[in-house]
Amino acid sequence: MAKDKEKEEALKLQIGQEQIVHMKVAAQIIQHLSKGIYSNPANCIKELISNSFDADASEVIVRAKPEFDTFSITDDGDGMNYVDFSTKFLWISRSDKRDKRENTLKFKRPIIGKIGIGFISVSEICDKMTVISSKRGENFKFQAEIDFEKFKKTVHQKKDFYEISQVKLTNLEEEKNSHYTIILLSGLSKDFKDLLEDKDIHEAGIKIATFEGRKFEGIIEEIEKKYLDSSKDIGGYWRLVLDVANTVPVPYLKEGPIKVKNPNWFKQESKSISNLKNTIHKLKFLVDFDGIIIKKPILLPGEKDIFDKKESYDLYYFEEEFNDFPDGSKLKFRGYIYNQERQIFPPHLRGIIIRIKNTSIGGSDPDFLSYPYAEKLFLPWVFGEIYIDEGLEEAMNINRSSFIITHPHFRKLKNYLHTKLHAEVFPRCRERYTERKEETEVTEKKSREENIKVYLKDVFNKNFQIKPLDKTGKFPVDIDIEKKEVLVFKGHPIFKKKKKKEKDLLEEVLILFETSYHNANGDLSKLKDYFINSLSEWTNLKK
Repeated sequence: MAKDKEKEEALKLQIGQEQIVHMKVAAQIIQHLSKGIYSNPANCIKELISNSFDADASEVIVRAKPEFDTFSITDDGDGMNYVDFSTKFLWISRSDKRDKRENTLKFKRPIIGKIGIGFISVSEICDKMTVISSKRGENFKFQAEIDFEKFKKTVHQKKDFYEISQVKLTNLEEEKNSHYTIILLSGLSKDFKDLLEDKDIHEAGIKIATFEGRKFEGIIEEIEKKYLDSSKDIGGYWRLVLDVANTVPVPYLKEGPIKVKNPNWFKQESKSISNLKNTIHKLKFLVDFDGIIIKKPILLPGEKDIFDKKESYDLYYFEEEFNDFPDGSKLKFRGYIYNQERQIFPPHLRGIIIRIKNTSIGGSDPDFLSYPYAEKLFLPWVFGEIYIDEGLEEAMNINRSSFIITHPHFRKLKNYLHTKLHAEVFPRCRERYTERKEETEVTEKKSREENIKVYLKDVFNKNFQIKPLDKTGKFPVDIDIEKKEVLVFKGHPIFKKKKKKEKDLLEEVLILFETSYHNANGDLSKLKDYFINSLSEWTNLKK
């Protein structure tokens, strides 16, 4: 056995005396970790909040203070001592949280942590991390200071393990009933500080929404009311708040995720979604982000005219279990799909969210796991969540934000989702699209005819009727002043191979020409003047 692998550093209970140990990481992931594995800072924060969840914390307090170059996360969980810290958290990618159990002791929560990269994940957004923790039932605490500088400069070598960061740890006295963990990030990266302060946006002179002093429910209401796009209208700080809220196992809004005006519209589906919602509520996990108790920012439908009509949206609830995998494993999941008659606003409520152990993997995917069919027009009309009760974990990439697309569990889930959308959801979308298109065409046709009649009334002081004819005529349009009729010969060659809008526009121009022709009485100069004037008047009438 290699010496590096054999080397184990032991911490001792020495009150008030500083000790030096090192964080360690398995060689196979050092390259990934040193370059950064998260595209979104919310995923780094998610890993730390997940640790609080696994520690049976009932409340997590997050404080973002870029002006002081700090970001802190405090929880009231079971805490840990210097031994736990040394054996579980100083070894990256060697998590043993589930070696003895799958659920937490107090709240019986499904344990999230498995890969063991929670602490190291924040190296992407800061240079140093301080951990202070006191374990339930013990009369001491420890304070550990971790410097990521060496880790960020690590060069790959042929070693089984690396000592990647120096950790200064001190044990101190503490009240016996104290139990907590405090994580303080300092030396925040410039990009992370700029995001928290919306520096780039302010420098560009772009005006963004602000929600200072509002409760979380009020923030979501404001986003809905003003059709705000979280990707550009609310800035980096509030986007981070929403991303964290949508990622960690916090409760739903009181009316969320789907509000239904009449309980009888989707009675069974609403009941099933309510049961899912209660499952999350029973986890008893709250996160306070800068004084705001965050919740899952999901509340559909967001537009009143859709909310008021059952015909405007649909709900599909499902529970599935597959146990036909060659390795004997099982994939079990439940969830819902919501779709409505047009694009969903705000845009962050489009796509599918996959949650493992109640935690989002990668956020909302607007492409629905690379949906393959030619119905992508309807994707922005749809939102859904899938909760994985068993399986799929082995399909997660190390960043816990994406999947190995060749894994059998992921392929099974993807095929199920695509079939569900293709066979059940999108046929209804197509019906709505056709119905709305036909209604729009009828409305536009009626409006056009009314405008034409008003125009002819002004010119001839008579009430005309528009008579479309499928046959052809000598001219494509003819005006019979005596009969007070406008004859439109739809079969005339001039209308052939034209799109509908082109035909409508051509018909309008020809009616104007015929009107000018009748008024000119054979005078070409007058015909030209009348026609130009009629075009101008017609344009004004249509505004």
